[in-house]
Amino acid sequence: MPKFLIVGVLALGVALSGCGGGGGGSSASPNPPPPSGDFIPLGDLAGGDFRSSATGVSDDGTVVVGVSQADDVNQTREAFIWTQAAGMQSLRELLIANGAQGLDNWALREARGISADGRWVVGYGINPSGFEEGFLANISLP
Repeated sequence: MPKFLIVGVLALGVALSGCGGGGGGSSASPNPPPPSGDFIPLGDLAGGDFRSSATGVSDDGTVVVGVSQADDVNQTREAFIWTQAAGMQSLRELLIANGAQGLDNWALREARGISADGRWVVGYGINPSGFEEGFLANISLP
């Protein structure tokens, strides 16, 4: 089982090896079929307009992070993590489900990058005091 832990905060703009930029887009299905070529639609998180944007990918292409719109009315943005096996998932929900501590009253808005090995995600969210704050999450995927 993967282990997840929010380990601290840092300023945005940090450069992690492997933090490739991505582009916005959408697909016809939330969980795309296995790839048959060089283009893989990532899908969208449920709850809002069909919008998502990839902002980082691990060196081997197996883990992608980014942002998806999760609410039509408020146009709330939510950080996501994508793997071929699981599809697109809320980063916050996945962290909590796998035992991460310290996420009470946090809203993870954007995952901005991922390390080359796919174990570290950097981004920003809204902290319990209502302010934007950077985060660094250690993710160990099998």
